[in-house]
Amino acid sequence: MTCMQRALVAAALALAGCADEPVERSPRATEPGYEVVPGWLKAPAGQTLGEAVGVGVDSHNHVFVFHRADRGWGNETPIEKPTIWMADADSGEVLDSWGEGRFLVPHGLAVDKNDHVWVTDVGLDQVFEFSHDGELLQTIGRGRP
Repeated sequence: MTCMQRALVAAALALAGCADEPVERSPRATEPGYEVVPGWLKAPAGQTLGEAVGVGVDSHNHVFVFHRADRGWGNETPIEKPTIWMADADSGEVLDSWGEGRFLVPHGLAVDKNDHVWVTDVGLDQVFEFSHDGELLQTIGRGRP
């Protein structure tokens, strides 16, 4: 298993709230298996990881996390804190973040072959494409009035 695969699995488990729980293996599981890395993702100072709604890995070994920060489902005002974090897969250190003041209800994330980050917001009914560095490249959908 590559370092990137281990980091993605660790991130997914940590984001799902399973970081402190033991992982049960299927009787058919083969080695090397997966391991939990408690505390892998290190939140930037003054920020809190909220409900994680999407995780993706790019070709630079960066893990992107799309989350709802300090908010839950169904809001009418944009989330004030960054909602997209880019972390180093090896260290879990957040290298960059963006999305503050843009999203109502973050919902999904994918990274394409060009390392562009695509996210959806079900509160706005929109899809957003960002460069690897967080520059908004396009918005699909009109959004809500």
